Amino acid sequence: MKNPENITNYLKFTKSMKDRGIRTARFSTYWSAISRMERFLDGKEITKNIHSDTMTEFCLWMERDKIKVSSIRQYIKRLENFLDFMVASGEIEKNVMKNFRYWTAAPEKIIEPFSKKEIDTFLMRIRNKGDIRAECWVLLMLGAGMRVSEVARLKVEDIDFKKKTISVTNKGSVRVIGHYPSLDPQLFVKLLSYMESYKIMGGYMFLGNQPGEHIYKGTIGTYLHSHYTFRGKSHIFRHTGASWILKSSGDLITTQKFLGHRNLITTFNYVHKIKDEKFRFTLGV
Repeated sequence: MKNPENITNYLKFTKSMKDRGIRTARFSTYWSAISRMERFLDGKEITKNIHSDTMTEFCLWMERDKIKVSSIRQYIKRLENFLDFMVASGEIEKNVMKNFRYWTAAPEKIIEPFSKKEIDTFLMRIRNKGDIRAECWVLLMLGAGMRVSEVARLKVEDIDFKKKTISVTNKGSVRVIGHYPSLDPQLFVKLLSYMESYKIMGGYMFLGNQPGEHIYKGTIGTYLHSHYTFRGKSHIFRHTGASWILKSSGDLITTQKFLGHRNLITTFNYVHKIKDEKFRFTLGV
């Protein structure tokens, strides 16, 4: 970064972040985003030369420079935060990047759910080792459509063993899971067996290293991969459960409730990620 005004504004911005207790390790990403925008503007001051058309051209310029899509999105977010600060400090009147969205023609990765045979083989390997905890993790992601983070934070109080339902809290909203065709009828028996084996009386179902704390979500994925090798990430179990619901009902609303998506568009994207052309054609997507 060479423009004196850009450097001054950057230093003001980083000082405000320090005052708010934001880690200095993140500052380098803001420096990279602002420096890259300055290079695009041929050294001009950013706050006086940026507008919505500029952002579109900036994204195309980065694409031609073979910058990864994830990095482009990060630069856009950093620049938006920077301009928010400039508005708050009275340097500019409006953040032209507010609500700017970067759309790319880059092909989306198709996620192939596990087949019934793959799931049966995987669960058999777990059961042969008597690993009741790992079996519960997989059945919750697969049959209840739970995210790995939701499995990690599950509490005993969230499970109604009489009604055979699970209340899942995520981002302030609660969804009740039960009576889905993907839900293994033995899941609640397995959960009770797990609680007895691990002496879980209340609080979090799956404990971490510290007393009273839940297991870290990354630990679940790492454990499953290291003990029972499988393709992809643990999230594919959730995708697989979603594909079973979609195939059995063909109803996006039911699948939306199953997955806990606030926006139906998010659920619709799951259909596009299923590697099953015949099924996608049936739904008309």
